[in-house]
Amino acid sequence: MSRWLELVVLHRGLGFFGCTAQHSFVLRCVIGIGAMSETNTVASLVKRVESDGPIFEVSNGLLGVFCPATVTDIEAANSKNATLPHRLSDFLPGQRHQEPPLWTDIRQALQIRSRQQNCRKFLEPLHRRMRASLDLATNANADQDLTMLVGKMISESLIPLVVDGMGRKCAQAVERDRIHKVETMISNAHATSGLSDKLKEALIQISAGRAIKAHMVKLRNGSVRQRDDFARAVLDFDENLTADRAAYLVTTILTAIVGAPGTVAAGALFELIRHPHWADMIAEEFRSLSEDELYDDLPRSVPIAHQFAREVLRLWSFPLITVRRASCPIEVRDFSVAEDGHYCLSSYVTHHNRQFWDNAEHFDPERWSSRKTVKENGAYVPFGWAPRTCPGAALGLSQLLLFMQLMTVEYAVRLKDPHKLQKKLDGLALPQGLFGQVVRR
Repeated sequence: MSRWLELVVLHRGLGFFGCTAQHSFVLRCVIGIGAMSETNTVASLVKRVESDGPIFEVSNGLLGVFCPATVTDIEAANSKNATLPHRLSDFLPGQRHQEPPLWTDIRQALQIRSRQQNCRKFLEPLHRRMRASLDLATNANADQDLTMLVGKMISESLIPLVVDGMGRKCAQAVERDRIHKVETMISNAHATSGLSDKLKEALIQISAGRAIKAHMVKLRNGSVRQRDDFARAVLDFDENLTADRAAYLVTTILTAIVGAPGTVAAGALFELIRHPHWADMIAEEFRSLSEDELYDDLPRSVPIAHQFAREVLRLWSFPLITVRRASCPIEVRDFSVAEDGHYCLSSYVTHHNRQFWDNAEHFDPERWSSRKTVKENGAYVPFGWAPRTCPGAALGLSQLLLFMQLMTVEYAVRLKDPHKLQKKLDGLALPQGLFGQVVRR
């Protein structure tokens, strides 16, 4: 049997121990609510929407919802009163009890910090960190898995924006966890891992969670200097937020940066290689910019690159399928689900729906030259569905554009076998055959 399992993200959020193992970031697995058959891979779901309509049973009672307007209403209803999960300390006698805050309030605080970071003060160092990683790759002077390289480079460069100024041991624990997650996600090395491998994985994640908690305690008591990172935004959000909950939020963000930013960037590299004419136009556009324009006016200063990036985000959706737990009973239009029931969404399915897109399967950045590209509100959701869109969307787009600048102006790729380059949907959208060397131009 082919490896058909879809990547799903399920934030059930038990999270008792403040470690990333509790985030239920499910990689290549079935989540215990009914295995999806091969007929329910994401490509098949696209066809089923055309034949069965936008709402249907995916498997064993799990409903798939692929109507943009309905999804928006469902997400609003499911998010309205959603809170952070309870912690173990909430149930222990003698401990300080605290009602968990609303996710909507937390997301707003994180969005503000993301916008603050989307400027030259933060983007220029981010650009330098990505360049330093690529320099190391060129010095290796050897063929390597470039999808893995990009995944590690992108997530590594984002760490200081999430949590900066960590001590050596804390940073090492977080780094081990980050690398393990990237390798698991991209190589699928642990899809058939045994008990000892799973135990090792859990210990790595618990170690990272404890390290983050210790760092948050030091930030709170002033023993380490606060930086303009997401960790500070978490503490500023609520001065009474417990260390457990603060660590949970930071580890949630650290888990998030391992996924979409790197896989989408790998997708952008794939498309730049396949469309050299667009790569040349993008390089010319970036070369015409001053440093101020590069860092202070993205994406307006690069309309051609922005068109390309928007099309990458449309066709390289992450994750392919998202499974949600209903935090309350939901009844919207033709959809209903009980509290603690589940439903699934897919930006990939929506982005490939011919009802909303002309030549939906075709990579065509030119489509974004028209303001009427998106035929229905909610049909383009590269950063998720409102009101649960990614709080780092603006910063993520800027990083993607800066990565494209590096790969069109400063560096090039020499593939070992260009004929093997293809897009693979196996849990997530990833380039296959992206193997070769990075060289300086």
